[in-house]
Amino acid sequence: MRSLKVLLVSIWFIIQAASFSNLHAQNLPNQKHVIGANPHGFFSNFLVTLGHLLWCDVNGQQPVVFWDKRFLYFEPEGWNNTQNAWEYYFDPVSSETYNLNDIIDYNGKAPNGFFFPWKEDFSEIEMLRSSANYIIKKYIKIKSFILETVNDFYDKNMKNYIVVGIHLRGSDKKSEAPTGINPLDIIKKAQKYAYLGASTGKTIKYLIASDEQGLIDFAQAELRKDTYASIPGEILIYPTDRAQGNKTNHLTFVGTKKENGFFAKRGLDVLIEVLLLSRCSYFVHTMSNVSTAVIFFNPNLIHYQFDGFAKLNENQKNSKNEQRKNKMAVK
Repeated sequence: MRSLKVLLVSIWFIIQAASFSNLHAQNLPNQKHVIGANPHGFFSNFLVTLGHLLWCDVNGQQPVVFWDKRFLYFEPEGWNNTQNAWEYYFDPVSSETYNLNDIIDYNGKAPNGFFFPWKEDFSEIEMLRSSANYIIKKYIKIKSFILETVNDFYDKNMKNYIVVGIHLRGSDKKSEAPTGINPLDIIKKAQKYAYLGASTGKTIKYLIASDEQGLIDFAQAELRKDTYASIPGEILIYPTDRAQGNKTNHLTFVGTKKENGFFAKRGLDVLIEVLLLSRCSYFVHTMSNVSTAVIFFNPNLIHYQFDGFAKLNENQKNSKNEQRKNKMAVK
């Protein structure tokens, strides 16, 4: 098994090297390149956009990001004073602007076939992290009101602590990552990092993020258990709506009528969670575009990836339901 993995990684490096070789400057005329969005998750589109931005950077093109109604969190009436969903969250990437006659590039890969992989099983490849972070620092300017929210949460809850970030991607991820990972294994790995952090003498905290409420409940319960291997620490959760059962959060309400800002806020919340996770001391996660974005925002973050999606077994689900019943009985 190990030799097979080494072979696959070697093959990937060859393919990726070829992709990077396509990025050489081609003496193209300086012109506008408009980058669109597709009906996928927030960070699937974000990683695609990064790839296009890198191609523009190498080839001297003027990038414009215009996320229209194809974007899942698009607001028909606009939001944050704009009709461009990219600018709900980020400042423009250049002085150029989108005009109605412009051709929008909706391709998942930039010209010449380059892309930052949204197939998350490659996210541990360190070579990508520095390249992605270079583009993030150069082009991605997050709106000030978002940074204020992130900084406020960080200063109140995370600053001067050892924080172990945990991201548990569940819901519909099995369609892309068929391997189900026992979330208990993920929690145990997080506790090992907590043990390492505790040696510094600082207080431990855990920041849990997930698209599925059941996984949040399970992680909290396990981290609060008093066992010989447990490292106690305050549990942090950024407040947001989460999927119930196996329904993906970003597709649950597609096509429904909601108050203005409902969809945009779902994108806002996942962006804030990524930025907070990127500020953790350690990061344990499953395969996810969200997790990939975290380690791109912080290329030096120590992390461990489980190659699959978090899946509760029947015993864990039943245990979780019993805990809820007991809480209700106490009330």
